[in-house]
Amino acid sequence: MATHKVVCLGAGIVGGCTQVVFASKCKNHDFYVVDIDEERIKGWNNFKPNYYEPGLNKLLKTCLNKNLFFTTDFENTLKDATLIFLSVGTPTKQRGEMKGIGTNLSYIESCCRMIAKYAKNEKVIVIEKSTVPVGTAQKITTFLQEYNKKETEKENEKEKENENEKEKETEKENEKETKKKNKKKQKQIVVLSNPEFLAEGTAIKNLQHPDRVLIGGPNTEFGKYAQQQLKQLYKGWFPEEKIFFSNTWSTELSKLTSNAMLAQRVSSINSISQICEEIGAEVTQVSKNMGSDPRIGSRFLNASVGFGGSCFEKDILNLIYLCEHFHLYVVAKYWKGVLELNSHQKLRFARNIADTMFQNLDNKKITILGFTFKKNTDDVRGSAAIDVCNYLLGEGAILSIYDPKAKPKHIKFSLKGYNENQLIICDSVSSAVIDSHALVVLTEWDEFAQIDLSQCYQKMIHPSYIFDGRNIINRKSAQEIGFNIYSVGFPKNK
Repeated sequence: MATHKVVCLGAGIVGGCTQVVFASKCKNHDFYVVDIDEERIKGWNNFKPNYYEPGLNKLLKTCLNKNLFFTTDFENTLKDATLIFLSVGTPTKQRGEMKGIGTNLSYIESCCRMIAKYAKNEKVIVIEKSTVPVGTAQKITTFLQEYNKKETEKENEKEKENENEKEKETEKENEKETKKKNKKKQKQIVVLSNPEFLAEGTAIKNLQHPDRVLIGGPNTEFGKYAQQQLKQLYKGWFPEEKIFFSNTWSTELSKLTSNAMLAQRVSSINSISQICEEIGAEVTQVSKNMGSDPRIGSRFLNASVGFGGSCFEKDILNLIYLCEHFHLYVVAKYWKGVLELNSHQKLRFARNIADTMFQNLDNKKITILGFTFKKNTDDVRGSAAIDVCNYLLGEGAILSIYDPKAKPKHIKFSLKGYNENQLIICDSVSSAVIDSHALVVLTEWDEFAQIDLSQCYQKMIHPSYIFDGRNIINRKSAQEIGFNIYSVGFPKNK
């Protein structure tokens, strides 16, 4: 019999991948993933998750329907759960006072109501996996405790109504018994913070070999007990010395600031890339020289068209809101600068395409290579390609887009204000480049670094251009073939 029945609310990339790895490593526990989306659950149960992640299916086959189960049945799954993970979306608010900056916690609230209604264990341990605003754990704790208190009071009132009138002495005895019952019925509730640090495209690898595991919780007897229970899940394969404990607020803030710092590094090197373009330096050499300093390191120092995805911008906005809430306006301005630089980098890249091509893109076919926000994923949310493509469409260009994993419906949904004849979704590089004026590389897929440039050049209209937003195309080879190539952070006329 399993030591724990672990339930995860949310079958997205965080919830699904996390529980698959847990189940593959912890055979003595049972893991259940619950989601309201029937099609999503059906996909998991048929080994067809609704997103692409390298290595996921192979691992899923080792544990599905053995000690890992996917279901839409919240009531029966939650009633005897011992550990409950929250892995639902926390998007940016789209209306109200905090529109465009605050976090929409409606999915978290829905989960809380499910837990309050269906979780029957005397010890309720809830674990935040979703990235949430600082202080969310306390809000969840307060909600669950108040709900539990009211439910307990209702049950006790019913018991009192059913009791027959007795003598005063008997009533006193019953009072004592009732208090004992109340104590038994009162659930112990704790909310822990255990943020994920996975990256799409390498999620399974990140979960199997994390740099560290953070567990935040209250400094109470039950809080410490809960932290140890969660620790046991990781101890099966992860070094104990890399499991760090702190209070909940520190752990929640650590997640936000980790993403903010990574985004800041991208914007920092992109700011330097703009200097390189103007003075004649090469950003790849500058990055290498800086990264060789162990105090700086080489990670996240690749200049590009800009960062994207569903996390970096959202988490920085969350951090900005937190700063402004506490009147830390100078700090908020600093983090706003990271986002402003990223937006400027994307716009600068797109404008350079138009400026280079006589500031006239009307009815010119441009090939877009890559639409996902990074390689090895099918996720287009927040992709830099969206902003660049919307700009080009607005200038009248015809876009032929090829991405090996992005779904055509997601590409079309992401773009706006275009005529149907302006957008062509292709299934290969060779078909996308026919009669094209330019190649625009927006995702660093490995196959794009290995494309046959000579073949592409022969199919394109001349003069032919390459605008490399990921610096993966061999500049010398492209120039020898006849391309005019523009790379991020390289001199414009070199």
